Amino acid sequence: VGIVRLGLSHARLEAAVAAATRELAIITVIALLAGAVITLLLTRVFTAPILTLVDATRSVSQGDLAVQVPVQMEDEIGELTAAFNAMTAKLDRFRDELLQQNRVLSTLNAVAAAISGSRSLEEVLETALGAACQALQVPAGWILLDGRSIQGQTALVASWGLSDTFTTTECLPGLPDCHCYQVLHQHTDWRQPVLHLDCPRLQRAKQQGQAEAALVCHLSVPLLAQDRPLGVLNLAAADPAVFQAQEIEMAGAIARQVGVAVDAEQ
Repeated sequence: VGIVRLGLSHARLEAAVAAATRELAIITVIALLAGAVITLLLTRVFTAPILTLVDATRSVSQGDLAVQVPVQMEDEIGELTAAFNAMTAKLDRFRDELLQQNRVLSTLNAVAAAISGSRSLEEVLETALGAACQALQVPAGWILLDGRSIQGQTALVASWGLSDTFTTTECLPGLPDCHCYQVLHQHTDWRQPVLHLDCPRLQRAKQQGQAEAALVCHLSVPLLAQDRPLGVLNLAAADPAVFQAQEIEMAGAIARQVGVAVDAEQ
């Protein structure tokens, strides 16, 4: 019986199968590599915000409440990131408020201790003034009491960080009443501190070449007792920016303490 072979020979068939196998293997490898790359990219895209949040959480646990994480996507992770940023911002604000309250309480305790340990009105004013200047980190200050001079004008009765020349000159009788007098008697809301940028006392010191020539402004805070003004606490500085809202609030609290002490001594 004769055998007739039709189509491809055995060798050519094996070659075709081998070629197809190689092509399939190559395609499979390429597909796997492409899948791996895509998976890696997608993993990085989806996990990067989470890893960033983890790093930010570690920073917060170490006390860095100013950290903010950029919101990269508008999905659940984006919402979580926005909530995290809002939380850290509130915590940072609450911490600042707590630190400020602690600072005010510490300062008031120091002033109260200084006042309680003083034996005379002059010593009360000197120690309280020094504590106020140190607490607000200003270089100088002085206190004037109403009607304490020979002519019944406001008189400088305590100073801190000022030269003897300044205090002696400003204690001379016959000086015209200054902004401090206006705070006591003419200011529409004398209960509130007033920042003066054109103090006659400081202008005279500058004209006379005194050591206080570098002081360009001072904050006048009324000394109150039983809702009446007794004098003025003045805190001087070379830069008006020193007197921010927190510092002004603290100065007012100190002045109220001093006012009560002055009223008790009179």
